[in-house]
Amino acid sequence: MKKVEGLFLSDDSLDIPFEAIAIVDAQAWLGNSLSAVSERLTTRAGDPYVGLDAASWSKLQVAGRAILNAQSSGKPLPGDAVNAFLCAGAVRWEAAVLMGLGFIDGEHPAAPTIDNIIPGKMLADADDQVYAYRVIAELVGSDGSKMHIPSVPCFTQASLSPQLLPVDCRSRLAPISKGVLTNLIDIGPTPTEPKVGQPEQRVFCSTSWEIEAKTAIDEVIFTRPVGTDSALLPGAFQDPGEFVSGSNPFLLRFRGLVQLQQRDLQFEVPYFDSDVGLDLTAGDTWDRRKKLAAIPKVHPEIEYRGDCIPVGAAVCDGNLGVDGLGKVSITLDQNIPWKADPLASNGDGKITLFMRDPAIPLFEADVMIGPASPNSEGNYSAEITSSLRPADLALVVGGTVTVGGLTATVKAMTPIAANRTTCVFEVNVKCAGAVLYLTPTGAVAAHLREDPQSERLWIDLKTEVAVLKSGLPVKYFVDAKLPALDHSMMLYFATRLLAEYEKKKYPGLISTPFPAPYIHPAPEPPQTCFSVDQLGTDYYGRALVRVVADRCPGLDGHLSLRAGTAPGEDLTLEEYMDHRSDGLFGAQKAFQRLHMFEAFETLARQAEGSSFTVGLTYVRESDDRESEAALQEFDVRRVDN
Repeated sequence: MKKVEGLFLSDDSLDIPFEAIAIVDAQAWLGNSLSAVSERLTTRAGDPYVGLDAASWSKLQVAGRAILNAQSSGKPLPGDAVNAFLCAGAVRWEAAVLMGLGFIDGEHPAAPTIDNIIPGKMLADADDQVYAYRVIAELVGSDGSKMHIPSVPCFTQASLSPQLLPVDCRSRLAPISKGVLTNLIDIGPTPTEPKVGQPEQRVFCSTSWEIEAKTAIDEVIFTRPVGTDSALLPGAFQDPGEFVSGSNPFLLRFRGLVQLQQRDLQFEVPYFDSDVGLDLTAGDTWDRRKKLAAIPKVHPEIEYRGDCIPVGAAVCDGNLGVDGLGKVSITLDQNIPWKADPLASNGDGKITLFMRDPAIPLFEADVMIGPASPNSEGNYSAEITSSLRPADLALVVGGTVTVGGLTATVKAMTPIAANRTTCVFEVNVKCAGAVLYLTPTGAVAAHLREDPQSERLWIDLKTEVAVLKSGLPVKYFVDAKLPALDHSMMLYFATRLLAEYEKKKYPGLISTPFPAPYIHPAPEPPQTCFSVDQLGTDYYGRALVRVVADRCPGLDGHLSLRAGTAPGEDLTLEEYMDHRSDGLFGAQKAFQRLHMFEAFETLARQAEGSSFTVGLTYVRESDDRESEAALQEFDVRRVDN
């Protein structure tokens, strides 16, 4: 037969004169070592070409023995063992041959010991002819009887496969190393009692590669991340294994006649200072392999999220210095077992102090959001409808979006058209079919919120605390100058760890804010001389007076005024405050910086000619802080309306 294409025929379809070429012992692999059974993949000169390692082979033998024991005892076959056996034989031609599920019609050792091979019947060369093969299984019953079950004939052409060709590989995105707080959870004694380990900080590197295969013969491209050991931490780089893309990826991409593959790999590295690269191997489904030129190692970018020791106490001092600034005394929290990470402790690390900027409000907004769908990056996307500006929406990146009971971290905001924006957010859901929230009318209300630790919301106090090699702060008590403030308020203070590596600075996360009240100095008292005119008495018996600052510089128009009275003359400030009665109108702005009107109930009940003292104070509206009083005496007189 010169050519047969795609035929799987029954025994009586064609008259084919089959002849035995080998008798394969299907159970021999269960009791022999990998080195012994490797003769099934050995050249005539006795050189094996086996890539399977002894540990993997041992696991396969355990699965095979479990299947055989179950068969012999009449028990159900163990599912895990059957799956391991079938998977190994299906994905690795080499494993199938070693287990007797495959056979090489070709070169073998001169004197094989595992199988009965007829050397004269083996193919000596690839002659491009079509051959028919059939397997006859010999099954032995419990009574010793034998059954022979033949397979259908299969046809193949004896020809050499083309050479495996090199591939081109380039980095799509710069590698990024990121610290992650992990917590090991393993199977416990019962389903409700898992084993939970202690949380630990580990570093994972994310890489993205584009591979160009110039021929479809390279059915499989094997990629293996490689890395260097850390000089900052003990421990070597652990091989994460090979990553494989088969011949039938879900989506095929081409550039001209070149097939493109994308590999997004994430693996653990010893620490941030580990360089990473990529080993490449071209192969096919016959387990042929061609080692390719490796991608040189590079240093990944660092996504640093170092946790900093928080503020344990803060006391503000509103007594302004000659520079017009107050100060704050900060105590770092000594009640927690904190140490700086090695990147900071070995790299001239600093603890920097921050204050929440009272002039910048946290951005929040209500919007409408459409249904969510998973994207190729493992996140979710949804369309937001709002009248917000793109600059406002950009503030929410790193913050949160809340829809019903779902709160997710916003990863990106991409404008689509007017009032329409794509919101990409991260959710801890690994099922692509998960319904995150319902949108029965096509869109539902959502709330956007900026990250409270966003750097734009904080003021750097320009004060640092050095980190020792031990990871501890060089001191726990530090004073810092406050920025210019104009009234009393509640201030919030935080810290951030700043690491330095290879002359580049890496800021960590801003710590949990600590509140501390700030009392701004009271305004200076009015520097003016004023007169008091008693204008009359109203229907309710209240005396109306006018305060006129007409004999000295005018009143400060930026501050409000408050007037009060106390009986007597020649009063000290303390005596006035002890007996003061405030006017009914309260703090108010001066009219034309000269006049102020007020009403007092106490004056109308006093005898004519009684001496009284009027006090005038400045009031800062932002915090209602009042200055000391400027005092002026006057005599009560009777005024007929």
